[in-house]
Amino acid sequence: MWIYIVRHGETDGNRNRIVQTPDTPLSVLGQKQAGQFARAYAHISASHILSSDYARAKSTALALHEKIDCSFSVHELLRERNFGELRHS
Repeated sequence: MWIYIVRHGETDGNRNRIVQTPDTPLSVLGQKQAGQFARAYAHISASHILSSDYARAKSTALALHEKIDCSFSVHELLRERNFGELRHS
C-alpha cells in the first residue's frame, strides 16, 4: 500500500506569510499548482482521497479527485495547528 501526503497549493496568506483562517482559498497560483499536481498524479491507482476540511486543502485534493475514480472524504482531524485568537486577528 502506498500513502501519498500532499500539502495544499499556495494561498495569499502563504505568500504573504500570515496566519490563515480555515476558509482561506487557494490563490491563482495555488489553483494552477493544484491542477499541475492533479495532472502529474492522474496515473496513480488510488482507492481513496482523504483531505482536511479546510477550503485550500479540499480544493487541492478535489483537483486530483476529478482526474481519478476513487472515493473522497474530508476529516477535521487533518487540520493544521490551531493558533487560537491569533488566527482571528
